[in-house]
Amino acid sequence: MSSTIHLNHDVPSIIATPVYRNGFIYLTWEECVDGGNWGDICNRQVRVVQIPVFRVTGLNRILASTDSKLGFHDYVFGGDAPQLGTLTSYDIPALDVNRNDDVAIVYGRAGPSPLLARPGAFYAISYHDQRGLVLDGVLREAQCGPPGRLDCVHLGQGDTHLDLSCVVIDPTDETTAWMAHEFVEGKIRGFEMVIGRVKP
Repeated sequence: MSSTIHLNHDVPSIIATPVYRNGFIYLTWEECVDGGNWGDICNRQVRVVQIPVFRVTGLNRILASTDSKLGFHDYVFGGDAPQLGTLTSYDIPALDVNRNDDVAIVYGRAGPSPLLARPGAFYAISYHDQRGLVLDGVLREAQCGPPGRLDCVHLGQGDTHLDLSCVVIDPTDETTAWMAHEFVEGKIRGFEMVIGRVKP
């Protein structure tokens, strides 16, 4: 038997695979900064949810909770103010968790202008200790020169041309995260995949 919890969020069409580790389920997805529906043309932010789950001894039940005292967390990062076409958008996140409960997140960033923003593939790490959330490690920055300069510009939902991204903790050492994501190669007018290795 199991329980359900209400997250008070619409489920997006694209959501990273949930991860279970050390008594918690971790979820991540992108959403409109201004609260619009997924699929709307909008600047986007990354949401990360950590849900405590536990087994009730003798009742054969798995329970989940939204109690922050038990470790429930719900936070967002990225996604500047919602004026379309003016600020940076964060896209298509994925995450994994190591044995220390450090959360490694890979995502793309698209900007309103190839001259003002740093689009490309990035990562963040949410540490379990006092370091907190560390943002914007670079997997690969876009090269936004002609003829593909406009490929670097954030124009709305779907402009990353990417459906899936991936991050996985190395099973041999638990201290390395392998990531894959798209980045813009604006000088040759195309999108490419970058594979990166970082140490949370």
